[in-house]
Amino acid sequence: MLKRFLCLAILGTPLLSAQSERLKQQVRASGEATVTAKPDRAQISFGVLTDAPSAEVATMQNANQSTRLLDTIKRLVGNAGEVKTTGYSVAPNVQYSPNGGAPKILGYRANNTVAATVDDVSRVGRLLDAATQAGANEIGGISFTLRNDETVRAQALAEAARKARASAEAIANA
Repeated sequence: MLKRFLCLAILGTPLLSAQSERLKQQVRASGEATVTAKPDRAQISFGVLTDAPSAEVATMQNANQSTRLLDTIKRLVGNAGEVKTTGYSVAPNVQYSPNGGAPKILGYRANNTVAATVDDVSRVGRLLDAATQAGANEIGGISFTLRNDETVRAQALAEAARKARASAEAIANA
C-alpha cells in the first residue's frame, strides 16, 4: 500500500508542476469603452385623464379626447413611426373620511395612455404641442434611442478589447 502511494505521489508531482507553470503564464485584463451617438428615434408617452360624475360619462369623454389625440399623433408620425395604446383604466375617485367613516365616491376617472415612436427627433417639439392641443393632459416621459445600435455597440466592444489587450501586454512585458 505504501509503495502504491509513493508511486502515485512521485508520478503526480510533474503534473502539478506543469499545471502551476501553465497558471503562471496566464494574464487577465479587462477593458472598458464608451461610445456616444446622436439619437435618431424618440419614444413619448401621452395620457388622457378625464374625470366625470359617472364611469359611463368619464369613459365617453375619454374616448372622444383619446380619438382626437390618436388621430393627431398618427397624422404627425405618419409611416415613419408607431402609435399604440399602452394602458387604459377606469377607477372611482374616492374621498376618505378623516374620522374613519365610510369612504365616499366623488366620481370616476378614466385614463388612456398612448405611446408614440418617431424616427425623426426634430419632430418631438411639434408632436408635444399638437398632442396637448388635441387633448393629452399628461406626458409620461420622453426617451431618445437609436434605431440600430449594433454599429455603436461593435465600436464600443472593439475599443474595450483594444484597451484590454494593451493592458495585458503591459502586464506580460513587465
